[in-house]
Amino acid sequence: MKERYIQLLIAVSTVAVIGLIAIQVYWVNNTFTLREQDFASAVSKALNAVSLKLEKLELQRLAHNEVSVPSVTISAQSDSTLVLDYGKRGVDVLDGNGSGVTSADSTLYSGLGQDGIDQGEILSQSGILDDIMGGLLELDIYKSIEDRIDTTTLDSMIMAELDHRGIKAKFMYAVFNKLQQTELLPKESIGLEDRFLTEGYKTQLFPNDPIADQNFLRVWFPNQNRYLFSTMWLMLATSAVLLIVIMFLFSYSIKTIYRQKKLSDIKNDFINNMTHELKTPIATISLACEALHDPDMRKSELAMNSYVGMIRDENKRLGILVENVLRTSVFEQGK
Repeated sequence: MKERYIQLLIAVSTVAVIGLIAIQVYWVNNTFTLREQDFASAVSKALNAVSLKLEKLELQRLAHNEVSVPSVTISAQSDSTLVLDYGKRGVDVLDGNGSGVTSADSTLYSGLGQDGIDQGEILSQSGILDDIMGGLLELDIYKSIEDRIDTTTLDSMIMAELDHRGIKAKFMYAVFNKLQQTELLPKESIGLEDRFLTEGYKTQLFPNDPIADQNFLRVWFPNQNRYLFSTMWLMLATSAVLLIVIMFLFSYSIKTIYRQKKLSDIKNDFINNMTHELKTPIATISLACEALHDPDMRKSELAMNSYVGMIRDENKRLGILVENVLRTSVFEQGK
């Protein structure tokens, strides 16, 4: 094979291998990007679930705990007495004898006393209406975020939701307000505030609060890329092995081609030299034979012995050349 054909073959094979490697890298990169998107989606769903569970947990706690507001007794112009009890977030109206109980959950002040006096007007005039409404509005949703969230519960919720979605990566969490200031920061997260803001995932806490300030739960995974690559280890290992095998076969093929070309050149040189070497003894033996056929040459025993010796020497030389040819055949067989 000519040198230029070999170089062309190597160039085409190199371009093909490089293209295959580029496609493999592109495929792995796309797969990693999809894994990142799936990871982000799963984390967002997990954080939304945590936010909903925290809100439900607080509602359940508020439902089981009574609002502590003292009873208020207001005297009217008659003997009837209005007693306000907020233990059940309602109002019980009793007459002077302690009987005739009526409940008013939504219309706290719409009833009238037995003497026709508007009790709501009495409450408003006495200045107690504002105190009553203020007591009813003092709910837990207006407490600080540190009082509303138990860090142990929050950590367990996050871990459980992530594990439920197949995410077992190490995480850190913190709570920020709408001004991106920390409201709740565990000890292990101190000094990593910028990472939470730039690389973390977030969800709003207690989104149904009517008045309270917005707070956001942010979660950051310090080893996210390493974790994502660990989920792809089988695919990456397979791709790496295939690329290594392809590169090895390519390099071995190139090496074999050059080795075979070198052997072919050596063989051609050997054949050319062997042809020249064979021609010399054959020509010498032919001349000696012609000389021996000369009648005058037969009369000289010395001359005949000289030509016979020449034929014998050239015959030995032919034998050596044949032996070299046989050695070349053995060499090509790998022996």
